[in-house]
Amino acid sequence: MKDHNELPMLLAIRRDEPETADQAIMRATERARSAGMRLAGVLQQNSRRAGKKKCDMDLVDLASGKVIRISEDRGEMSRGCRMDWNAVTLAAAAVEDTIRNDVVDLLVINKFGKAEEDGGGMRDAIAAAIEHAVPVLLSIGLISIGSLTDFAGDFCLVADAEDPVIDDWLSARLLQAGKTEGDVLTACVVGAVAEPG
Repeated sequence: MKDHNELPMLLAIRRDEPETADQAIMRATERARSAGMRLAGVLQQNSRRAGKKKCDMDLVDLASGKVIRISEDRGEMSRGCRMDWNAVTLAAAAVEDTIRNDVVDLLVINKFGKAEEDGGGMRDAIAAAIEHAVPVLLSIGLISIGSLTDFAGDFCLVADAEDPVIDDWLSARLLQAGKTEGDVLTACVVGAVAEPG
C-alpha cells in the first residue's frame, strides 16, 4: 500500500457501470462507518411504489440519517427532469454545514454530475471538504471527469470501480483518521467486559 501522503484527497470512482460504481461506494462507506469514521455527505436511494412506473429518489444524509426526497411526482405522463432542485440545494447546504462545523473524517457524495459541473449541487460541499483537509469519495460519469479534474486538480484520483486502489485509498484515510478496522469491535468488547454482570 502507498503512503497516505502519496494518495490524493479525492477519489472518484468511474460510473462505467452505474450499479457497480454504486456498490463500490456503498462497500467503502460501510467499511468506513464500521471502523468508526465520522461521515458527512449523501447517498442516493431509489424506491419503487406500487402502481407507479417512475421511482422516488431520496438522498440519505450520512451525518444525521435524515432522508430528503429529491424527486417530484409530476404524474405518469410527465416528461423531462423530475428533480426537486430546491431539495438538492438544501441537502447540499446541510452537508457543507456539517463539514464546516463538525469533526468529519470522510465526505461521501454518490455522484459528481451535471449540477456540480455547472457550479451547483454538492460542489461547494466538496470544496469545503478539500479546504478542511477532509478526504472525499464520490462516483463520476465519464463525461464529467474533465470538469472534476479541472475543479480538483492534483487533489483527485480517478479509478475503476473494481480497482484495488480503492481499498488502498480507504486504508490510507483510516490511518489518517487514526482508525483501524478493529476499533469498533474492540470498543464493544471492552464495553461488554466493563459492564457489571
